[in-house]
Amino acid sequence: MKWSVFLHRIHNEFLNGEAFNDFRHSIVTEQDLTTFSALRIREIMAKSYGLKKNSKTLIENVTFRSGQTAEDKKAYSKAKQDRWVFIHDVFAAPDIMIQDPLSPKNFLPIEIKLLKGKGSCQAMATAIGQSLIYNTKYPYTLVFLGVLRSAKWGKYKFRCEANEDEIHFYNTLKTMNVDIITRMVGF
Repeated sequence: MKWSVFLHRIHNEFLNGEAFNDFRHSIVTEQDLTTFSALRIREIMAKSYGLKKNSKTLIENVTFRSGQTAEDKKAYSKAKQDRWVFIHDVFAAPDIMIQDPLSPKNFLPIEIKLLKGKGSCQAMATAIGQSLIYNTKYPYTLVFLGVLRSAKWGKYKFRCEANEDEIHFYNTLKTMNVDIITRMVGF
């Protein structure tokens, strides 16, 4: 499968695809969301590239923060030079890093944030800022904002639908090769 086709598939799956249709399932922390997303991406990659489930190639090509197994931790550590992006001698690292199994020079950094209440504005700002930092090294970055279904800010309920100002903002970010996807998660 061509890398561009695979990237398009990942984007569409995060947006509203079948692989992520059970986002209602036990998402409580940002780590839950990251792990769930990374494992689903591995399933998609396995099908797309004909890789065996839990193969070394699959684990090394979809690395994520705080992977659960010893193989995950080893792959995440091994990929640090590909993952780390330095700015002012401080590094930023995406929550999930996908590497093209057919062309190891192609990467997709994915920043994951779980919006669940107080501090969500800071989480969004951090995700957007980090994605712009990643674009100093990578041509495209995906930001996934999972909105916890029970999230509230005072009397206001979070929403996923973008208003006109937000659409303009997201389109501006797209010109910088940053794509933001917002979707409801958890119970």
